[in-house]
Amino acid sequence: MTHPKDIGSFIRRGSSYISSQQKRDGSFVTFASRDSVNFSNPIECPSAFASYLILLALHDICHPRLTKAKDRALDFLLNQASKHWSFNYWARSSDQAKSQPYPDDLDDTSCALAALMKYKAELVTGEVMASLVRLLTSVESKEGGPYATWLVPPSSPKVWRDVDLAVNCNIAYLLSLHDISMESINAMVEEAASLDSYCSSYYPSCFPIIYFISRFYQGEKKDHIVRFLLSRQNQDGSWGNYLDSSLAVSALLNFGYQGDLTNCIEFLLKLNIADPPAIPFYVGANPTQDGNNYYDGSPALTAAMCVEALNKYSRQSTVLSGQLKVANHTKVIQKRILELANKRAEWSGKELGGELNKLTNDLANSRNGEQILLLPDIFNKCISAPTTDESMIVSLGLANLYGWIAYTVYDDFLDDEGQSKLLPLANLCLRELTAIYATLLPKSTEMAKVFRRIMDGIDKANEWEIRSCRSELSRDRLILPDSLPDYSDRSVLSDRSLGHALGPLAILLEQGYLESSLEFKSTLSFFQHYIIAKQLNDDAHDWEVDLKRGHLSYAVVLILALWKQRHQQRKTVSFTNDWQELESIFWHEVIDEICVTALEHLRLASRSLQENRILANSAPLERLLKPIEDSTKQAITEKRKATDFINCYANG
Repeated sequence: MTHPKDIGSFIRRGSSYISSQQKRDGSFVTFASRDSVNFSNPIECPSAFASYLILLALHDICHPRLTKAKDRALDFLLNQASKHWSFNYWARSSDQAKSQPYPDDLDDTSCALAALMKYKAELVTGEVMASLVRLLTSVESKEGGPYATWLVPPSSPKVWRDVDLAVNCNIAYLLSLHDISMESINAMVEEAASLDSYCSSYYPSCFPIIYFISRFYQGEKKDHIVRFLLSRQNQDGSWGNYLDSSLAVSALLNFGYQGDLTNCIEFLLKLNIADPPAIPFYVGANPTQDGNNYYDGSPALTAAMCVEALNKYSRQSTVLSGQLKVANHTKVIQKRILELANKRAEWSGKELGGELNKLTNDLANSRNGEQILLLPDIFNKCISAPTTDESMIVSLGLANLYGWIAYTVYDDFLDDEGQSKLLPLANLCLRELTAIYATLLPKSTEMAKVFRRIMDGIDKANEWEIRSCRSELSRDRLILPDSLPDYSDRSVLSDRSLGHALGPLAILLEQGYLESSLEFKSTLSFFQHYIIAKQLNDDAHDWEVDLKRGHLSYAVVLILALWKQRHQQRKTVSFTNDWQELESIFWHEVIDEICVTALEHLRLASRSLQENRILANSAPLERLLKPIEDSTKQAITEKRKATDFINCYANG
C-alpha cells in the first residue's frame, strides 16, 4: 500500500535530481533521438521547450533547492522572449537557432507564458497580453480561433499554416488562466473525443495531448475522455512507461477522477528518481540534418512529470481520505463554540443573554454561518502542518463569532438603523473578543501588534466613512458635497472588516511565522482582496438604497462623479427627476467598472493563495471566492438585460 511518506520522499528526491539537471543558463538538459520507442543513441539538443514544461509542472512544488531552480528557469524563460513575447523551439543563443532557424510558434509561446503566469503572474502585464492577442489574431484560421501553429505571414507555404489540436489546447489553457473560454478549441477537443482520435503533428502519442486537454477542458466529453484513458491502462496499473503513466494520472486528476489509482502510483514510485530515463515527449527538429525524424525527451522532464502527478495524487488523496474525518471534527468544533457562547449568555442575565443567544443562533444559521464560526478551523485544515491545539481553534472561532455580532450591531448604527438596546451586547462581545486575544498568546508581542493594528484600522475606516461618506438629504434630494470621497486603492473597503482575518493570522503567529514572512503577507493579502471584492459586489447591488440614504458608497461615488461632469452647476440630485439618468449611468458605465475591479481583486486573492507556501490545500479558501465571482458575473448578465430595457424605453 502506498504511504504518504513514500510520495513525500520521492518528491524531495525528484526535486533534488531536477535541480541537478539544470544548466548554467537556467535551462534543462534535453536530448533528441530517432528512436520514438526506446530513445536509443540520444544526442544533446538545445530545445527550450522542455524547460517551459518543467517550470509549468513544478510551479507549486515546495522544496528549497527547487525554488532556486525555478527562479533560474524563470530567468531563462524571460531571456527567450522576443520583443513581441513570442518563443521559439530552439534556445535563442544556440548554434542551431542560427544554422537551422525555425519561426517562433504558439506551442512554445503558450507553454512559456502559462509557466510565467503560474509561477510569477505579476510579470504577465497588460503589454504581454496585448502582444499575445496580436500574435493570435495574426494566425487565426477564423475569427476566435482555432489558430495556426507557426507565427508566419499568411502568404507562407501551407506546411507552416497547419492547425494542430495539441497546440490549440495549450493556447486554450493559457487563455483559461485569464478566465477566457475558447469555444472553437472546445469544439476541436469534442470532435477528437467523439472519434477517440487524439492526434498531433508534434507529439508521438495521445498522452501529452490528453494531458494538455485536461488542464482546461471541463465540457460534456470529459467523462468520455476519462473512459478512453482508463481503457488504455495496463494490468499493472501503468500506461506503459513512466512518462505516459504520469501524464495519464495528472490528466485523470485534472478531470476530477476519484477512482483507485494506487497501482499506477506504486508503479511511478518504482522509478529510479536518481537516474530517470529520457522518454520521447514531443517531435523535435533534426539536430544533425541527416534526413531522419527526431523525438525530444529529457530525464528532468520525465522526473518533473512524475513529481507533478504524485503531488496531485497526494493532495487529492489527503482531501478525499480526510473528508469524513474533517466533517465530523468540524461538527465537534462548531458544537463547542456554540456551547461556550450559550454559557456566556447564561452569565449575562435574562435580557442581555437572550439577545446574545438570538444573534448567535441567527448568525450560526445564516448563509455565512459556517464561515463565521469555522474560519480559523477551515484555515488550519488548509495548512501543511496544522496546529493540534483544538482549544485554540475553538477560542478563535468564538472570537470570530463575537466579532461578527459586534460588527453587525455597530454597522447598523453606521447605516442609521441601529437599535440602542443592542449596544450593551455589542460592547460585551467586543470585550470578549479582546479578552480572547489577550489571553490566547500572552507572550506574543507580535500578536498584540497585529491585533492593535487591525482594530485601529477598523476604527479609522469607520471614522472616515462617517466623516467623508455621508451627504445631507432634503426631501427627495441629495445635497452634493463639495468633493466626493476618495477610495483610492480601495484598501479602506477591507480595513473595516479585516477583523475576519485575525483567526488565521493568529494561527500563523502561533506557528512562529513573523508578520514580515511571505506566509503572513500572502494570507493577509488574500483576505484584503477577498473582502474588497465582496464589498464591491455588495455596493453594486445596494447602490439605490445607499444613494437614497445619502451614503456615498464606492458605487454611488462612481455614479455621482459621472453625473457631476454632466451637471457642473447643479448642487443637488433629485431622486424624482434625475433617477432615470442615474440608472442609465449605473447600467451603461459604472457596473462594468465595478465588476472588472471586483474580478481583479478576486484574481489577486486567488494568486495570494497560490503564492502562500504554507497552504497544502487551498480549495476551501478558494471556495470563499466562488459566490462573489458568480454574483459578479450575474451582475454583468443583469446589466445586458437592463441596458436593453433602458434603450427600448428611451426609444419609445
